[in-house]
Amino acid sequence: RWCVWRSTKPIRAELKADREQLARGPEDWLGWWRVRGQGELRCILMTAWDPIGVSDEPDAWDEYDDYVLGVARRLRDAPDPEQGAESVLEYLRRVERDFMELEQAPGGPGDTSTVAYALAAWHEWSYRQGGRAAILDDPPGPT
Repeated sequence: RWCVWRSTKPIRAELKADREQLARGPEDWLGWWRVRGQGELRCILMTAWDPIGVSDEPDAWDEYDDYVLGVARRLRDAPDPEQGAESVLEYLRRVERDFMELEQAPGGPGDTSTVAYALAAWHEWSYRQGGRAAILDDPPGPT
Protein backbone atom coordinates (compact mmCIF):
# COMPACT_ATOMS: atom_id res chain seq x y z
CA ARG A 1 0.00 0.00 0.00
CA TRP A 2 2.72 2.47 0.91
CA CYS A 3 4.40 1.94 -2.46
CA VAL A 4 1.17 2.66 -4.35
CA TRP A 5 0.47 5.77 -2.25
CA ARG A 6 4.02 7.02 -2.71
CA SER A 7 3.84 6.64 -6.49
CA THR A 8 0.46 8.42 -6.70
CA LYS A 9 1.29 11.24 -4.26
CA PRO A 10 2.45 13.70 -6.98
CA ILE A 11 -0.71 13.25 -9.05
CA ARG A 12 -2.84 13.57 -5.89
CA ALA A 13 -1.19 16.90 -5.06
CA GLU A 14 -1.74 18.09 -8.61
CA LEU A 15 -5.35 16.89 -8.51
CA LYS A 16 -5.96 18.96 -5.38
CA ALA A 17 -4.42 22.06 -7.01
CA ASP A 18 -6.50 21.54 -10.18
CA ARG A 19 -9.68 21.16 -8.11
CA GLU A 20 -8.95 24.39 -6.22
CA GLN A 21 -8.18 26.34 -9.40
CA LEU A 22 -11.26 25.09 -11.21
CA ALA A 23 -13.49 26.03 -8.27
CA ARG A 24 -12.39 29.66 -8.72
CA GLY A 25 -13.45 29.71 -12.35
CA PRO A 26 -16.08 31.78 -14.11
CA GLU A 27 -19.66 30.91 -13.10
CA ASP A 28 -20.77 30.14 -16.65
CA TRP A 29 -17.93 27.66 -17.05
CA LEU A 30 -18.62 26.07 -13.66
CA GLY A 31 -22.31 25.67 -14.54
CA TRP A 32 -21.44 24.05 -17.87
CA TRP A 33 -18.88 21.83 -16.12
CA ARG A 34 -21.37 20.54 -13.55
CA VAL A 35 -24.17 19.91 -16.05
CA ARG A 36 -22.33 18.62 -19.13
CA GLY A 37 -18.59 19.08 -19.22
CA GLN A 38 -17.44 16.69 -16.53
CA GLY A 39 -19.51 13.76 -17.80
CA GLU A 40 -18.61 14.37 -21.43
CA LEU A 41 -14.89 14.68 -20.69
CA ARG A 42 -14.92 11.54 -18.55
CA CYS A 43 -16.51 9.62 -21.42
CA ILE A 44 -14.06 11.00 -23.99
CA LEU A 45 -11.04 10.06 -21.90
CA MET A 46 -12.34 6.53 -21.42
CA THR A 47 -13.29 5.91 -25.04
CA ALA A 48 -10.81 7.96 -27.07
CA TRP A 49 -7.70 8.11 -24.88
CA ASP A 50 -7.85 4.84 -22.82
CA PRO A 51 -4.08 4.23 -22.79
CA ILE A 52 -4.33 1.05 -20.73
CA GLY A 53 -7.23 -0.42 -22.71
CA VAL A 54 -9.94 -0.85 -20.08
CA SER A 55 -12.90 0.88 -21.76
CA ASP A 56 -14.70 -2.42 -22.33
CA GLU A 57 -14.77 -3.13 -18.57
CA PRO A 58 -17.82 -1.53 -16.87
CA ASP A 59 -16.12 -1.64 -13.47
CA ALA A 60 -13.16 0.37 -14.81
CA TRP A 61 -15.06 3.46 -15.96
CA ASP A 62 -13.60 5.51 -13.11
CA GLU A 63 -10.03 4.55 -14.07
CA TYR A 64 -9.10 7.99 -15.47
CA ASP A 65 -11.09 10.16 -13.08
CA ASP A 66 -7.90 11.47 -11.46
CA TYR A 67 -6.95 13.11 -14.78
CA VAL A 68 -10.29 14.74 -15.68
CA LEU A 69 -9.65 17.91 -13.68
CA GLY A 70 -6.12 18.30 -15.03
CA VAL A 71 -7.40 18.16 -18.60
CA ALA A 72 -10.33 20.47 -17.82
CA ARG A 73 -8.15 23.11 -16.19
CA ARG A 74 -5.76 23.18 -19.11
CA LEU A 75 -8.57 23.53 -21.63
CA ARG A 76 -10.36 26.21 -19.63
CA ASP A 77 -7.26 28.29 -18.94
CA ALA A 78 -5.79 28.18 -22.44
CA PRO A 79 -6.04 31.42 -24.41
CA ASP A 80 -7.04 29.51 -27.55
CA PRO A 81 -7.79 25.92 -28.66
CA GLU A 82 -4.32 25.39 -30.15
CA GLN A 83 -2.60 26.21 -26.87
CA GLY A 84 -5.21 24.18 -25.00
CA ALA A 85 -4.43 21.15 -27.13
CA GLU A 86 -0.68 21.57 -26.61
CA SER A 87 -1.12 21.92 -22.84
CA VAL A 88 -3.39 18.86 -22.68
CA LEU A 89 -0.98 16.88 -24.85
CA GLU A 90 1.92 17.69 -22.54
CA TYR A 91 -0.17 16.76 -19.48
CA LEU A 92 -1.49 13.45 -20.87
CA ARG A 93 1.96 12.40 -22.07
CA ARG A 94 3.37 13.14 -18.62
CA VAL A 95 0.57 11.10 -17.03
CA GLU A 96 1.28 8.19 -19.39
CA ARG A 97 5.04 8.34 -18.83
CA ASP A 98 5.34 9.24 -15.14
CA PHE A 99 2.24 7.75 -13.54
CA MET A 100 1.22 4.91 -15.84
CA GLU A 101 4.80 4.10 -16.86
CA LEU A 102 3.78 3.58 -20.48
CA GLU A 103 5.89 4.06 -23.57
CA GLN A 104 4.46 6.47 -26.08
CA ALA A 105 3.47 5.00 -29.41
CA PRO A 106 2.40 7.84 -31.73
CA GLY A 107 -0.03 7.28 -34.57
CA GLY A 108 -3.51 5.86 -34.91
CA PRO A 109 -6.90 7.00 -33.67
CA GLY A 110 -6.01 6.60 -29.97
CA ASP A 111 -2.79 8.57 -30.35
CA THR A 112 -2.40 11.03 -27.48
CA SER A 113 -1.71 13.91 -29.85
CA THR A 114 -4.90 13.20 -31.80
CA VAL A 115 -6.88 12.94 -28.57
CA ALA A 116 -5.47 16.23 -27.20
CA TYR A 117 -6.51 18.14 -30.32
CA ALA A 118 -9.91 16.45 -30.33
CA LEU A 119 -10.37 17.46 -26.67
CA ALA A 120 -9.63 21.10 -27.52
CA ALA A 121 -12.17 20.94 -30.37
CA TRP A 122 -14.72 19.31 -28.05
CA HIS A 123 -14.24 22.05 -25.40
CA GLU A 124 -14.69 24.72 -28.05
CA TRP A 125 -17.87 23.05 -29.32
CA SER A 126 -19.43 21.96 -26.01
CA TYR A 127 -18.60 24.97 -23.83
CA ARG A 128 -17.97 27.95 -26.09
CA GLN A 129 -20.62 27.06 -28.68
CA GLY A 130 -23.02 25.44 -26.24
CA GLY A 131 -23.02 22.18 -28.20
CA ARG A 132 -24.47 23.94 -31.23
CA ALA A 133 -23.09 24.28 -34.71
CA ALA A 134 -21.23 27.50 -35.39
CA ILE A 135 -23.32 30.07 -37.21
CA LEU A 136 -21.82 30.86 -40.56
CA ASP A 137 -21.92 34.35 -42.05
CA ASP A 138 -22.30 32.94 -45.54
CA PRO A 139 -23.86 29.48 -45.41
CA PRO A 140 -22.69 27.05 -48.07
CA GLY A 141 -24.93 26.53 -51.04
CA PRO A 142 -25.75 28.01 -54.42
CA THR A 143 -25.16 31.71 -54.83
